[in-house]
Amino acid sequence: MEESQDIDLVVAVAGSPNVGKSTLLNRLVGALSHVGNWPGKTVDIIAGVIEYKGYRIQIVDLPGTYGLSGVTEEEDITRKYLLGEYGERVHKHRRAICESCPFHRTCFFSQLCLVRLFSDFLHRRKKIYQRIYTPDVVLIIVDATVLEKTLYLAISILELTPNAVIALNKIDELEERGMSIDTQALSKRLGVPVIPISALKGKNIDKLLDAILSVWRRRISARRTLRINYGILEHYIQRIESLVRKAKLPPNYPRRWVAIRLLEGDHELFSKIKSLHDGVSSEIETVVSEVRKELGDDVSAVIARIRYNYIAEITRDIIKKKVERVPELSLIDRVFTHPLIGPIASILLLFVIFLAVFSINLGFPLNIALESLGMSSLAELLEEYSLVSLVDYLVSLGIDYIRALIEPYSVTLASFIADGVLGGFGLIMTFFPLIILVLFLISLLEDSGLAARITVAIDSLFSKFGLTGRAVFPLMLSMGCNVPGIMSTRTVMGKGERLGLILASPFIICQARLIVLIAIITVAFTSPIQQTIAFLSIFLISILLYLIMATIFARIFREEGEVRALVMDIPPVRRPSIRVAWWNAWIMGKEFIKKAGTIIVMLSMLVWFLLSYGPNGYTVDPDETYGAIIGKTLAPIAHLWGISDVNVAWKIVFALIYGFIAKEGLLVAIAQLSSKGVSFEEAWLSFGLTPIQSFAILLFFMTYVPCMATVITIRYETKSWRLTLLSIVILLITATILSTITYHILAIIF
Repeated sequence: MEESQDIDLVVAVAGSPNVGKSTLLNRLVGALSHVGNWPGKTVDIIAGVIEYKGYRIQIVDLPGTYGLSGVTEEEDITRKYLLGEYGERVHKHRRAICESCPFHRTCFFSQLCLVRLFSDFLHRRKKIYQRIYTPDVVLIIVDATVLEKTLYLAISILELTPNAVIALNKIDELEERGMSIDTQALSKRLGVPVIPISALKGKNIDKLLDAILSVWRRRISARRTLRINYGILEHYIQRIESLVRKAKLPPNYPRRWVAIRLLEGDHELFSKIKSLHDGVSSEIETVVSEVRKELGDDVSAVIARIRYNYIAEITRDIIKKKVERVPELSLIDRVFTHPLIGPIASILLLFVIFLAVFSINLGFPLNIALESLGMSSLAELLEEYSLVSLVDYLVSLGIDYIRALIEPYSVTLASFIADGVLGGFGLIMTFFPLIILVLFLISLLEDSGLAARITVAIDSLFSKFGLTGRAVFPLMLSMGCNVPGIMSTRTVMGKGERLGLILASPFIICQARLIVLIAIITVAFTSPIQQTIAFLSIFLISILLYLIMATIFARIFREEGEVRALVMDIPPVRRPSIRVAWWNAWIMGKEFIKKAGTIIVMLSMLVWFLLSYGPNGYTVDPDETYGAIIGKTLAPIAHLWGISDVNVAWKIVFALIYGFIAKEGLLVAIAQLSSKGVSFEEAWLSFGLTPIQSFAILLFFMTYVPCMATVITIRYETKSWRLTLLSIVILLITATILSTITYHILAIIF
């Protein structure tokens, strides 16, 4: 944790995607917090502390995963955490017994306190040995409606540790289907408490917490880890166990679990054993080779098959009163799994959803449709009262009020506070509602089970580019705003594909750039046919660039052993919970604003300085600022598009700098740099640009450096300034080459 906290026990919460983990965590904790990143990873640490029956319990949310193989980043994090490999780099807290000590507020030697050490010993704590820091209890969430599928992770964890409690979630949905589960029988077979709950309705939450405390106190606990009979493999497991004993692994590595993982081909465990005892690792490799030679099959597949057979055996008698599924659900599955209708239905559904998002946020394109139907007044009303307009109006009122309050004392300070500080805050507030709205709708899709079906349906289309169907969500979301589009890549499992989508998403034209695109096309092209061709060609180029760049980046950053494969659970279709969707959207949106907001405001202040100060100090004339000097220095760039007039060239380059704050700023900057009182249309026409030059500049505008909110989001999601700068460089290079080649080709043709 970022700050030391006094707690009694640590509970790690594990579960496969779509089992209701987020719902339960929000029910337990209320408001989880981002407290850092897993060491060496880009995945966030989400944790919170609750008090129950006088105990302070730290809840740690492990990434959603299907197993502990370590193939994906999420699986690697979960496994290492359960094995205690992260230690105090993740947990930084003192024992709660310190609270009762009269000197605890001034104590600097809590690690050496005999009372605390003795208390730790009584509770069999592993805090004393900081190299081993496993969670006290693992809370495993499984979905009662698809018990056979979601028990696999539970089985994998129970083979590693007996200190666990299974939460059988969505028991209310199961009962509504006329089914029931004998939880006592399941608990007896697995050797750990199994508590039926409904996270959504809050059913049996107290019983679940009681079970966690009971396991922690060692009142009920399995004597050993879960033991599955692996049949023909048992002889080899025992041989490897005896070899592992010689390697002297830490006690938090169960020898039988290690032996099974080695048979599955766990390279990381092989490396660990080799570093401890090279001779033992060679003998283990010999045994594994014998197994592969005898079975003539993928050993990991054999082990997985045995586990699933074990799950089928223990669930066969405990699930009762099974009834047929309702016809409506099977109809939805038939539609989305159809090879032809599925992709069409998925695209149409996403189109309708994001059309609603765009219309609520900006009024576009519903306003155009209303105008074409002769409802101009209704279209104007929609634009005037769109979400962006209302937020922008309220932010402008606040900024103008602060400016008027400070201006009598200092014009410079008023400009700095209003434009530099509050301007950055206003930028955040402008796109924050859109982020929340988009994340909310995506959460609804995921909770309903439709998101998984859309991903599978569209997977065949994206597979031609070496991507999975998950790439559709960054693509669609980025059309509204690149920020939520980039954030949505968290659902992508492969590291290579996720980084590829993050770095490629800025190529998609967002709503802000769409405003600039429409404004310039309307002025630069007089013919409706030319306007349509220009609009569609630039829009399609952006999508093509997204797919090509995502494919290239995914291949570059793909880790060894990572392949293009869509592996995901298809949850049953259900009515989504608005409350759960809101929880998820609010947590993700709030944490982004908390982390990225500070940097955005700082960048806003830097840009304000460049556009307000020059060699002669503060100035209101943009022509005398450092920004103008930079623009004039970079003015030769405009020569690539055949612009020889220096006065026009530097203004265009200056507008590009201004557009870094927000893409709509391009229009404002161009108007401000011309004579006072002129509109953007008049300012653009005064440049005397040809349609070909305007088209080339538009291509550059649409593909060059994204707004600073997007840049910060790339940094926030990749946790790397190097990758962020790489993204900016590639965008600039692509925009320059593409716009230059296009200009010269069109100049030759026309």
